[in-house]
Amino acid sequence: MKGAWKVEWCRKVMMEIVRESLSMGFVCEKWRRSVGIIMRKPNKPDYGLPSSYRVINLLDVMGKLIERLVARRLERWGQEGMGDEKYGGRVGRSSLDGVGK
Repeated sequence: MKGAWKVEWCRKVMMEIVRESLSMGFVCEKWRRSVGIIMRKPNKPDYGLPSSYRVINLLDVMGKLIERLVARRLERWGQEGMGDEKYGGRVGRSSLDGVGK
């Protein structure tokens, strides 16, 4: 996918597919599927416990791309609705920034 992203016409086609998908409000089923890989956590005394394992979900690359774009749009949308006096939970600001004001 990295190789295809470097080719300009491939990048344009992928972005057009993503744009159309978002405008229709539809993400094809293949992009929504993930594969869960169960891995042992290191140095656990008892591997008979579920807490001794972690699940890593592998999502299709196009699904990840759409997920990231939607997250950024929601983040931007949320930022626009907040006043300048809000600090916590915002990108580039922390609750501690508000203490100095």
